[in-house]
Amino acid sequence: MEQENKVTVLKERLSSFMEVIDEINPEEVELADVDRLLAILEELEKQCAQVKNS
Repeated sequence: MEQENKVTVLKERLSSFMEVIDEINPEEVELADVDRLLAILEELEKQCAQVKNS
């Protein structure tokens, strides 16, 4: 059950991340925004690996 909860949380976070990506105006995005998004993506990747290995 705990595994399912972790997967659900990851799906929700990924969905939120995709919404942010969809709303970004490429002409107004700054380097700091891209860095922040990359950090979020790396964190999601780590969490996916943890779920996979648990």
